Order: sequence, then structure tokens, then C-alpha cells
Amino acid sequence: MNGSFFEIISKEFCGDFEDSLYEYKTGSTLVRFFNSNFGYNDQYYSGFPTRWIYASERIKDLYNNGKINKFFSYIMSIEFNIQEKQKTPVEIVPFIEKLKENWNRRLRPFKYQLIQIGDSFELTKLDEDLELIGEGGFANVYLQKSTGLVIKKLKRENLLEENSKHRFKREFEITKSLSDIEGIIKVYDFNESEYFYVMEKCDSTLYDFLISNPLSVEVKESIIIKILYIMAKVHNKNIIHRDISSNNIFLKGNDIKIADFGLGKNFDLVFSHQTKSTAQLGQVQYCPPEQLMMLGSTGKYSDVYSLGRLINFILTKSPNDKNHKYKLLVEKATSLDINSRYKDAINMYENFIKIKKFIDDNKNKEEILSLIESKKYDDRILMYISSLSSKDLCNNIINTCNFKYSLYYYFNEYPESILEVIKFIELDMDSQCNKFEDADNFADIANYILENNLSTFEVREKAAELLNHIAFNINRFYAQRLVESLIKRGIEPMLEEILIEH
Repeated sequence: MNGSFFEIISKEFCGDFEDSLYEYKTGSTLVRFFNSNFGYNDQYYSGFPTRWIYASERIKDLYNNGKINKFFSYIMSIEFNIQEKQKTPVEIVPFIEKLKENWNRRLRPFKYQLIQIGDSFELTKLDEDLELIGEGGFANVYLQKSTGLVIKKLKRENLLEENSKHRFKREFEITKSLSDIEGIIKVYDFNESEYFYVMEKCDSTLYDFLISNPLSVEVKESIIIKILYIMAKVHNKNIIHRDISSNNIFLKGNDIKIADFGLGKNFDLVFSHQTKSTAQLGQVQYCPPEQLMMLGSTGKYSDVYSLGRLINFILTKSPNDKNHKYKLLVEKATSLDINSRYKDAINMYENFIKIKKFIDDNKNKEEILSLIESKKYDDRILMYISSLSSKDLCNNIINTCNFKYSLYYYFNEYPESILEVIKFIELDMDSQCNKFEDADNFADIANYILENNLSTFEVREKAAELLNHIAFNINRFYAQRLVESLIKRGIEPMLEEILIEH
């Protein structure tokens, strides 16, 4: 480290520059400072060295002995500056921000920076200390080897774009405002001149963790609960994320950390320069349709949609796969009608806990099967059906007395779920049917959809394909008679073609 580095630090601290933010300090004041705070036993005497030279030697010594961060933390503290500047705490807080900017201006030529971590300040190296560990659309992410922290830095080409700078600064400010929530990634400092900020390092993204590790359903459920709980707290503060995905959620040990509030919005503030650029709409697989069309028309219900897709990914490794026991919750969360979704993550978290408790209670299952056999239906039946995997659904259709009638009730209450039920049947019907007659209940379900002209043409088309498969591939005469009856009574020509094709 060359001497001019310590000279600059010393002259700033001594108040020797014309634009120094620190007060001028006499030799005796400097001696008292280093003796009192760092254990030196120096004496001020006639012929004492030049003030800045003395301070420079002491600062160099602190640097060599690993105490330089203690020095900066002390001279940047509220208490020190209240005494030095004779100002109130309210006046000192913004002054410390100016101090930090001033220090970084002084240190930049030496490729050093001063970063704040809580109430402490650390002197760290700039670019040569950084290892690229991630790259996004408008920012790069680096590991700072000297501190073990992470630096997120706006790309150079984006430094000329006010929208990108605004979004990047907002990302830091929103994340910082949520620092009291356990589960939000910790951010420490924002550098205005270089446009980067410092945050804690995590172990992996949720995406990488789930792809790389076989996990039990119980572990996956615990991850979902943690994420919903954290987002419930975020929504309780009237803030939305707008970019929830498996790549924006991290793991640190056993803790979940939600990050990347770059598209976030605080409804208590008004932000200008809203952009509709697709690069700033969030990741498409998790992105709600209203956000794809217009970024401004979003709300907590938009996060709910993304959380629904995220639950799919956690349980099935695909944001689009609802073949799991929380599919009714996901269907509600990802409804195209925003008024049909959970109003916020708080409501969604409460319902997830309620559904999980219901599913885990074995006594419920016995009671529900009894109700199904008696053709008595209520919300518990709906919850039970929605919790079934494709295999369990097919097994119930085959083995549970009168189960198909409970499905008709389910279709009536949730017509948007009929297509999902047919897809589940297609997945596992053939493998679950042990006897030819096992297919007859499936034929009845397809016939019910066609006979009653339910839902969309796509649904009826799938039902016709299912009935045709049972009638002619499995070769069930019962299903063939159902086909004949439908055609005799009259059915849409395109569906008739599907039914008779074999």
C-alpha cells in the first residue's frame, strides 16, 4: 500500500483539505484521539511531527494490524460526529451519508471503497476483489472475496438509462425497508457514484436447490410455508414484489431469503417512469397475465399468481404442473380473473395452512369417503378432490363407491378445473385399471361432460378423446353404447368425428 493512500485518509480526517467534511484537528487533539480509542501512549511535545504525518503513521499501523475498520466505524459513528460537528442526531444521520460519499470519492483512485454493514463500516477493495457469480438482465452479481459479501452492480450500459438506475435504487430501498422481516435478504449499503449495493451471501437459489436435491413432500411443504409467511409479512407492509420466481428466492443454511425487489412497488409511495418493457415484467413462467399486458395494473393479487406458479414448481419442478395435492389452492391463486384469486399472500398463507391441516388429518379422510358413498357433499369434498394426485384420483374413481358423482359436484363448483381432471385421468387411468370393467366409471365421467355440454370446447374435445379411447382402444362395449347414444341424440360435428374415429 503506497504512502499517498494513508496521506489522503489522514488529511481528510485531520480537516486539511479545503472541502474536508471533518473539523480541523490540532496535534494534541489527534494524540488524545488515538490514545483514547486505540490504546496508544503517544505524547504531544515541542517539535511534534506534522499533524497529518503523525495521523498517517497511526492509520497505517491500524491498517497493518487489522484495525482499520474499527477506525472507520468510529469516525463514521453518530456519536463521534455529533460531538465533532455539534449537531443533533437528526442532522447527523444525513451528514453521515455525505461523509460516506466523500470517503468513496477520496478512495476511488486507490480502488478502495467504504461500505456500511449495519452500524459498522469496512474498507474493501474494488473490482479486483470481485468474482462474477451471476448475471442478470441489467445487473451483475459478484462475490467480494475479502469480505465474503455479495456486490450487485448495475451494468455499465444501464448507467445511461434513468429507468434502470431508478429501478436499481428502488430495489435496494424497498429491500432495506423490509429489513425487519426475517426471510428478506439483508442489504447493507448503496454506492451512488458506482451504482452498486452490498448484500449478504446465500448458498444457492431455490431453483438450483430443488433441481439438485430429492426432497420429501414434507420438506417441500415447509419451504412453501416459509415463503408464504415471508410474503404475507411483505404484503402486510403494503409492498408487492412483482418478480417472484425460483431464481429470486435463495437458501442460506435452512433459511429462506427472498430477494430482487427490482420490480417491487410500495403502494404508500408514487413512482414515476413506469416502464412496460418486457425485460422489466418478471420471469414469464411466473408472470401474471395482467403484468404481461401492463405493468401498472398490478397488485398483491399479482404476487399471489406468481406464488401459485412457484408452489407448482416446488412440488413438481414445473411452474405449470398442478398434479399435486394443493392444486385447488393453486387454481384459485392463478385464476385469470383477479377477483377470484386470494386477495394477498396473507390470505393465501392462511388457506395453505388450513388445507394442509385438513389433508394431514386422517380422520377427515374416513369421514369424507363416508359422505361420498352417501352422496352428501360440502366444501370438505371439494378440498379432498383437489388434494388428489392423478394416481389417487384414478384409484378413487375405480374403488370408491359413488366417487364419480362427487366429481360431478366438483365440476359444478369449479368448472375451470374440469380440464385438469381429464388430464389427470389421461395420465394414469390405463396403469391403474386392473380389470376391463374398471374403465367404465371413466367412460361415465367423459359421457357426463359431453351429455351436459360442460365447460369449453377444449374440455369437451378431451372428454370425447377419452371416451373414444375407452370404447375402441380398451374395447369396452359399455363405452361404445355411450358413444352411440350421444351420436343418436346429436352432438357437435367435430366431437362426433372424434367419437367415431377408430
